[in-house]
Amino acid sequence: MAHTTIRAAGLALALATLALLANCGGGGGGGSTGSNTGSTSNGTFSSGLAACPAGNEIFSVPPVALEQVRGWEPLGHMNPSAHTFPTDHQYLYTTAFGQPNNPQLSIPVVAPSDIRITQLYKGSTGGGTPDYSVFFQPCADLGARFGHVVTLTPELLAAAGPITQNCQTYQASPGVNTTLCQSAIFKFDVKAGQQVGTLGGGVSITLDWWLQDRRISPLYFTNPTRFSTYNGGDGFDEFHIVPASAYYTPAVAALIAPKLGRFDGTLQRTTAPTGGTIVVDVAGTARGYWFNPSQPFPPESSHAALVPDYVTPNTLQVFSLGVSQATGSLLATFVPVATGTVNRAFEHVTADGNVYCYEPVEGQRIVLVQLTDATTLKVDVRPGASSCAAAAPYVMAANAATYKR
Repeated sequence: MAHTTIRAAGLALALATLALLANCGGGGGGGSTGSNTGSTSNGTFSSGLAACPAGNEIFSVPPVALEQVRGWEPLGHMNPSAHTFPTDHQYLYTTAFGQPNNPQLSIPVVAPSDIRITQLYKGSTGGGTPDYSVFFQPCADLGARFGHVVTLTPELLAAAGPITQNCQTYQASPGVNTTLCQSAIFKFDVKAGQQVGTLGGGVSITLDWWLQDRRISPLYFTNPTRFSTYNGGDGFDEFHIVPASAYYTPAVAALIAPKLGRFDGTLQRTTAPTGGTIVVDVAGTARGYWFNPSQPFPPESSHAALVPDYVTPNTLQVFSLGVSQATGSLLATFVPVATGTVNRAFEHVTADGNVYCYEPVEGQRIVLVQLTDATTLKVDVRPGASSCAAAAPYVMAANAATYKR
């Protein structure tokens, strides 16, 4: 799916966000849930397990056999408008490219360690094949979720009971009805490597994996009130998002490392943290999360992110713009520089009175940016223009989108 975790509004927002299940996926076709959705209602992670051991050597088995993983995407992937913000979960893309609609395809999903499964969500679109989310814990301080699981084992389904609670129907895409329901809270123990379900079936060839570690110091956001704690402040929230790939035993982590990067395995992330991050804000600059004050959040489809690339953060930066621009959503990259007003790195753009111009490598447009004060950003996308030189002098259009921290 692709970005993000349930904010402070509880179960209703959880369901609304998870209704984007059908639209999730990284790489060429998706991202995360609509607004950083990784947890659920109070009690989901009240498993009764012991506290986690010190350190991060928790998992020992990849949930999908590594020979079937083409790319293991770090945190931070974006795909506006559904996933405008850096995605708060990792994606495991399988080698089944070219077979997404093959109903005979079945790829096992297994437990990454001894775990306790505590709740299931089931989504379906247009009466089609179910799409499951599996909430689980390896120990008391870690909360996790798998997304886009197509089938579950009979034993797990029996333990969960009917998945019929709090059902709601949404239009995740115009004209496409998605119904989402949840099970009761339960406890079902699974051993490391034991099968939980499958991918494939003509529905999903990608596994989404959220992980939250309430032992870590809260993550930094310039305006933390935008990213409210939920679940009664139990620590399973957006402030405690971590990359699952960083929680493996050393021997397995070494095997996962070459897979971390682009969805198709063509480019590896080597910049620390190699599992990615959603910490991108730099206060008083253009870099980070931006919110359209006239639109609700979640979802994130009307907002914006001006951030480093999730695979090559030291060499590329990204405009991830939702639908607030008159020209619609946009994902565009550029090579940042440290001086001047053309392609200036976002963290160097301040409220200095200048308008900055960008020439995305995708071409056929320029983007003008101005920070009018420390918490107000204007963005003006100009289709059909690929040269900042031709656009000079830079003047923001009257219909430029305005965002706030």
